[in-house]
Amino acid sequence: MRQSAITGWVSGPLVAAVADMAILALLFNYSSPQSEHLDYPFLGLAALLGPDFLLFVIYGVSVVLRTMLFQKNIGAFETVQTVIAFLLAAASLLSFDHPSGAIFLGVFCLGLSAANYAAVYVLFDRLSERSNSRVFATWSAARFLLGSVVCIPSFWLAPWLAVGSIAATVLGVHSKRLTYEFHGAAYLIATGIASGLPDYVFRSLAGNLPGSPGLGVWVVTACAVVCYAVQKPFQEETWHRRLLRLVSASRSVASCGIASLLVQGLVRLISLRVNLGVHHIAFIRTLTICMIALALAQSGWREWVLGLAGRSGRRAARRQRSILQIRGARRRTNQTS
Repeated sequence: MRQSAITGWVSGPLVAAVADMAILALLFNYSSPQSEHLDYPFLGLAALLGPDFLLFVIYGVSVVLRTMLFQKNIGAFETVQTVIAFLLAAASLLSFDHPSGAIFLGVFCLGLSAANYAAVYVLFDRLSERSNSRVFATWSAARFLLGSVVCIPSFWLAPWLAVGSIAATVLGVHSKRLTYEFHGAAYLIATGIASGLPDYVFRSLAGNLPGSPGLGVWVVTACAVVCYAVQKPFQEETWHRRLLRLVSASRSVASCGIASLLVQGLVRLISLRVNLGVHHIAFIRTLTICMIALALAQSGWREWVLGLAGRSGRRAARRQRSILQIRGARRRTNQTS
């Protein structure tokens, strides 16, 4: 029995590695210009995409049966190999079916991400062991980002990611799951990158003043404010949650967006009456940054005080319950005597 288990453990990764290398060689040879692989026979689209999708389906179905039907924990080998099979299938689809392959890949990733999130929320979050939940949730987030970048038009990419960020944050607060809040932070950062917020903030606070903010800047700033507003401390807040709130992406993005918009607004408002020079713009920038820093310090102090009051209240409630239990025990003892 032990020898067969060791043989299976060795042969599984070995067979998977051989299959991965074969598909990688097929992808490398036939994705190059046709003049470079004249010695190889012509293969149709089905023959080129078939092995990749078959490998992904085999490991995908295996993972689904193992985790959902038999309720076993997914192993490191299954996790890595499923990711490799998916990447090979995605690369083949983009290489061999470029015109429509990107759209199909994006829609497939978004649908698979929604299915994985549903499985995590309905099935895996109810189990005591959370390894399957973490793996499937990570896959969901990665596929959502990949599908969004591949198939969503660039003009609508920032609003789409903003909606995903708000939905993930609200779901995390509602279900008290830190994983979803991390995903909301990741989507919010992706929203900022897609909207061009870093360049706009840098030019507003340090470089040459940009023009009017675009739709993406307003969307990501509003999204960050909403995500920060819906977040709230839990009664039993661990150090993970305190760290997340300390380095909150929503707080950082909202601060940067509001600071840049304030600089632009103040410059335009004051320029109506005063002919602004370089020193005026530098003063406006410094004043805005100081105002944002003071606001962040005040909000952090308020959250610390509320957390301290909450912990004190919980300790007082525990002491009160202990006193009531002691009094009840003494009363029962007196009654029996």
